[in-house]
Amino acid sequence: MEPARRTLIVREIEYWRRSKLLPEQYCDFLLNLYADETVQVDRKQGQSASAEAVVNSSVWLWLGCSLLLGGLAFLVIYFNSFPVPMQIGLSAIIILFLYIVAAVLNGKRRTVSVIIAAAGSLLLLFAGVYLLRLHEADSAAALASYLLCTAIVWLLVGWALRQAVLQFCGWASIMVFYGWTLSRTLEELSWFSSQLAWIPISGLLLLLGWLFTKRFQSAGTVFLLLGLFVWFAPEFQLLADASKRDGVALLSLTAKGLLTGMILFAWRKMWIKWVAA
Repeated sequence: MEPARRTLIVREIEYWRRSKLLPEQYCDFLLNLYADETVQVDRKQGQSASAEAVVNSSVWLWLGCSLLLGGLAFLVIYFNSFPVPMQIGLSAIIILFLYIVAAVLNGKRRTVSVIIAAAGSLLLLFAGVYLLRLHEADSAAALASYLLCTAIVWLLVGWALRQAVLQFCGWASIMVFYGWTLSRTLEELSWFSSQLAWIPISGLLLLLGWLFTKRFQSAGTVFLLLGLFVWFAPEFQLLADASKRDGVALLSLTAKGLLTGMILFAWRKMWIKWVAA
């Protein structure tokens, strides 16, 4: 075959590869048939599709990206100088924008949507805590109340986007608020009283998880994992208090861990289907 015609065919195959008109393995097979050593050298020296996209990009795209980065840098640097309503409004707009993008990409690119929603959720948490500390309103009650509000937002967004991770984080945050309320309400939280406060909730969550897995797989898995988390909550709460780090809580945590491992091993064929799904 003439070299000019061979080169033309190879360029056409490369166009098919970049445009995703044919699978990559088919393009490799065709290139092995038509490309000789000269054409292969030219191909290696050519620009990739990403490089061509950068070279042929519009000046307005570069200008827009530069203005966006400059605007974000301006907001970060002078954020503390803005009035309080403006600080809250800017934070809310950015968080809402991230959630909207996550909702738009939820059906097309699920993984990207989860990452963007997680970024918005973390920004919601840290921005609120930062504003509370910035204006010296970071009391324990204020932080706990804001955590509860954040948890409710996570639950609503997780339910709307059908994202189990956000739902679990929302419920777990509510459980943390419940633990904080227990430590403030009860004058002395002993091992027995902590078990009475947490174990019934763990049993209820595990029961809801078992019931929901038959019809609502995602919600059932969330409740099962949450119930397992609450099962260890009494020991975690006691060990978190420096004045109550006795051997009883550590021994109880070890015993629960062994018992949980044995139960999970015995019922592994049942729960692996729920979690994997």
